[in-house]
Amino acid sequence: MTRQLLNSVRYQGRVWQQIALHGQDGFEPHRHGFAARGNCTALQRGWYAEFSAEPRLRLQELHVNHWVEGLLPVLQRRVSGPMFNGVSAVPGSRYRCNSLYRELELSIPFSGGLLLARDYYVSLGGRYGNAFWMYAQVCELIYRRGRLVEAIDHAQTIALARGSARKPAGPALAGSVPADLDPAARERLAPRFRYPY
Repeated sequence: MTRQLLNSVRYQGRVWQQIALHGQDGFEPHRHGFAARGNCTALQRGWYAEFSAEPRLRLQELHVNHWVEGLLPVLQRRVSGPMFNGVSAVPGSRYRCNSLYRELELSIPFSGGLLLARDYYVSLGGRYGNAFWMYAQVCELIYRRGRLVEAIDHAQTIALARGSARKPAGPALAGSVPADLDPAARERLAPRFRYPY
């Protein structure tokens, strides 16, 4: 399966990818009247979001493939989603979605943890996989009712995980998927994260 497009989060002036989430009251388009539907193999959930992380979690931009039941698939590209947070949809999303919303500034009352990562090692995972140890940098942001209360750098966790990763059996092929962490390594690393991802 193709590696899925991940939401992006601006944190400390840099763009990170959201590789995991654990908590409640995160953003879900269906709660806002969208009927998102997958439009390509890299975006099977039918939407992609860009957030800002500090001091509060805010939705900045939303790309959504808003689906209208009963409309021919060829006409779905011309559909515009509903007004959202006072912003009208515009066509032309770079992710083949039919509705793009910019400058939303929507506060998200999320409580829990976001696991963010930067600098994906293609040599480790090719086009597949989003395991935290496939990135050069990983941090965990802890939120309470939408407000950032703690940020944890996981550089040491990544180093330990990479040393524990099982290698693929046989000769390594270009773009091959590395095996996951063995169960013992998972157990050793789990307490390093605030939430189970």
